[in-house]
Amino acid sequence: AGTINGLPMRSLPLLVVLLFPTRLHALEPLIKLSSGTNAVETVAKASSATATNAGANAPNRVLPGEPPVRKNYLLPAVEIPAFLLLLNGYDRIAFPNTYYNSGLQSANKFFLHGHWEYDQDTFGEAQLGHPLQGAMMYGFARSSGLNFWESLLYSNAGSYVWMITGETDNPRINGQVTTGNAGAIFGEELYRMGSLVLERGSENGEK
Repeated sequence: AGTINGLPMRSLPLLVVLLFPTRLHALEPLIKLSSGTNAVETVAKASSATATNAGANAPNRVLPGEPPVRKNYLLPAVEIPAFLLLLNGYDRIAFPNTYYNSGLQSANKFFLHGHWEYDQDTFGEAQLGHPLQGAMMYGFARSSGLNFWESLLYSNAGSYVWMITGETDNPRINGQVTTGNAGAIFGEELYRMGSLVLERGSENGEK
């Protein structure tokens, strides 16, 4: 079977599932029962801190009964490096003696003197593998309560860290773009689909 960014193709469905948010966030939620029905509605009241906190896909929305959770900038800053470290460790085991055997020496070289170039990856790796990796990193930030633009910064930062430390090849310009930016777009689509699935219906809680 083929591989994408060192991961077997058969593992792609698992990655998509992992991208679905494990929690949705809101500030000042109000839970109330609909009159005459057993349906539960979530009303996210806007405030000075959450002026746009409305709608099923609002970045800070929660599910009925969940406590409010504020933005967490530290959590994705820990999760993304941990994810990249685990990915590199897997690649070292699955593909020994390849360009995944990076270290402090190669990272220091690329950070200080590295020559950025265009890669010659296959279409599947460049246009599917890189965005999937970026979507994972974007999802870590988005599910921590951050909005699209904030999560975009995290996915690009994670992409840069991988280019410098994840491989012994020269860092790649198009890889940075597709991982950080296309990954954010792909990740937002998956995040919104996950939000709709977890809320199981329309904005007012109907099923």
